[in-house]
Amino acid sequence: MARVLLNALRCGWLIALLTVGPATSLCGQETHPLPSRDDAWLASRDAMRAALRRLGNLTCIQNIRREAQRSGGPGRSAGPREDFVRLQVSIMEGKEYYSYPGDDNAMTTPHLLVKTGLSGTGVFFGYARTVFERHPFSVLRLVGRESWQGRPALRFRFEFDEMRERLDITRAGRTASVGARGEFVVDEADSLLRLLTIRSLGSVPELGIERVEYDVFWSIVQPADASQARDPLLIPERAEMRMVLFTGEVQKNEIQLTQCREFRVETALRFDENEPVVEASSDEGTSGQVIRLAGPSVLPEGGALQLALETPVDLAKSAVGDALRARLTQAVPLPGGPTLPEGAVAELRIRRLERVREPELHAVVWIELSALRVDDKVYLGLAQLERSDRVRGMVDRLEKKTQVAASTMWDQTRAIDSVLEEVIYPSIPGVGAFLFRGEPGAFPAGFKMTWKTLPPRASQP
Repeated sequence: MARVLLNALRCGWLIALLTVGPATSLCGQETHPLPSRDDAWLASRDAMRAALRRLGNLTCIQNIRREAQRSGGPGRSAGPREDFVRLQVSIMEGKEYYSYPGDDNAMTTPHLLVKTGLSGTGVFFGYARTVFERHPFSVLRLVGRESWQGRPALRFRFEFDEMRERLDITRAGRTASVGARGEFVVDEADSLLRLLTIRSLGSVPELGIERVEYDVFWSIVQPADASQARDPLLIPERAEMRMVLFTGEVQKNEIQLTQCREFRVETALRFDENEPVVEASSDEGTSGQVIRLAGPSVLPEGGALQLALETPVDLAKSAVGDALRARLTQAVPLPGGPTLPEGAVAELRIRRLERVREPELHAVVWIELSALRVDDKVYLGLAQLERSDRVRGMVDRLEKKTQVAASTMWDQTRAIDSVLEEVIYPSIPGVGAFLFRGEPGAFPAGFKMTWKTLPPRASQP
C-alpha cells in the first residue's frame, strides 16, 4: 500500500472529514430562541480555549483500524484490506507527539512509525486549536439548534480563508494544497465541542485525490490518574478519516482514543542526531524533534485479567467520567512478563453512558480499563473485554424490524415483507460495551469481568 500523508504545514496537523447527517431541530424552539451568532461563537471560543489549555501533559492511546477498499482494475483485485495500528499520542507545548505504547521516545510525525497506508495528525489537538484559537474563517455562521445525545446543541458551519489556511496534502512524495471547510457542534449548556468535521474544498487532481474528510467526536472524560475531586476533561475520543481516490479506492481510518492520562517529561525538548530523523513543519526550523516521556509500562499480550468491582455502581446515578475500582481475583502470570498478584488494583472509568430511544428504549454503557497498579508500578490497560457477569436488564443485542415496501402499478405502496436487523454495540480495544434494555441498571459489588491483554503495537501490513 502506498504511503499517504496529509499535512497542513503551517499548523502542524493533517486533515480530512466524514460528512454528517442533516440537523434535527428540537421541539419548542419558539420558547427558546437561538442566541445570536456572535454570542454563541464567543461563548464557545472562550470555553474551548480554556478546555484546550487543560490538554497539556496529557497522553492517550490511539487504536486505529485502517481499511482500503479497492474497486478493482487491470492487475488489481477488488475488495477490502484491513489492518490495526496502535500508537501513543501526547500533547506538549502545543504540538502532538507520537510513539508506540510503552516507548520512551515520542516524535512529532507518525508516518515514521506507520510507514504504509493512510496516516495523519491533528485529531488530539491540532484541528480544534486551529478552529478555536486561530479561527482563520472567511465564513462562519450559526446553522441552528439540534439534539445531540439528548441535549440541546448548536451547529456552526465555516469555511477557511484560503489566503490564511489551506490543506497541504502529500501523497507518494508529491505535495499539493486545497481549501477547506467544515462544521462543528457545541453543547448549548457548557459551550464545549462535541463534533468537529473538516473536508477538502474540491479535489486534488494532480495527486489523484477526489476528496479527504474527517470527523472528530469529543466528550467529557475523567483522566485515569486524576482524583475524584478534579473536574473531568474534554478530549477527542474517536475520529474517522477518509480519503477517496479517482481510481475508486477508498482509504479509511477509524480511530478510538483510550487510556488517557497525565505524563511527566524526563528531559526538555531535545534535538539528537542519534534519534530517528523526523520531518519538521516549516515553523520548527529543524530536521528532527523528539521528547522523552516517563509513563506506565505495557503488559505482554495473552494474559487473562479476572477483575471484580470493589463497590456497587448505580448507573442511574452515575455520569460519564466517574472513576471505578476493581481488583484481580487471582494472580496472573504473563507470558514473558511479570506475575500480577491477586488483589492488584485496576482503575476503570465510565466512558459512555447514553440513553437511546430507537429501535426501543435502551442504554449503552462503556467501561474503560484505564490502568493496573501493583505497588508503585503502573501498567496501561491495553486489554479487550472477553466476558462478564450478567445483571438484570443486560442484553447482547436488540432487534429492529424494518419493513420492505414495493410500489404497485397505481403508485400505491404496500409492505411485502419485514426484516429483523440486529443492533449491537461491540467492545473496542480497552473499552467494554454493555447494553441494557430500558433504563440503565446497576453493577453490584463483586461484578466480574475478564479482560485479555492486547499486543502494544497491533498489526501492520
